[in-house]
This record gives sequence, structure tokens and C-alpha cells, in this order.
Amino acid sequence: VSSDKKFVVGMFKATAGRYEYNEAYGVDEFMYFITGNVKLTSSDGSVQIIGPGEGVTIPKEWTGVWDSEGYSKIYVIYK
Repeated sequence: VSSDKKFVVGMFKATAGRYEYNEAYGVDEFMYFITGNVKLTSSDGSVQIIGPGEGVTIPKEWTGVWDSEGYSKIYVIYK
């Protein structure tokens, strides 16, 4: 965490889940997936499937559905 608490880097492991973001995501986040995958279905209907060895950036204005059977990732967040 940076001294101004706006920049965060870390690792995260998640179990299976489905999350609906009807309000803006709230932060800019870059994610690099180590294991598992995630299916991102944006409110505009576009779909992205991100798996091991791939990265994606989710802008803080993003809304949509996040589906996964579990994953581990490295993340970088800017608030």
C-alpha cells in the first residue's frame, strides 16, 4: 500500500462465485491470473474470458457480471 493509500499491490485467491456489479466497480484494477479463470460479462454485453498467464484491466466505471470457478491472481489497484 502506498503512503497515500491510493495504490495497492497484492495476491488474491478466490473460490467459485458469481458477482453482479450493478454500480460502478469503484477502482481501476489490473489483474494477472496465475490459476483458474474468470468470465467478465460487461453491461454492454461484451464477454471476456481471462485465464492463467493472461491479464486484464477493469476500469472503475465498469458494471457487469463476474463468474468464476476459482482463481489466484496478482492485482494492482489504483483508487
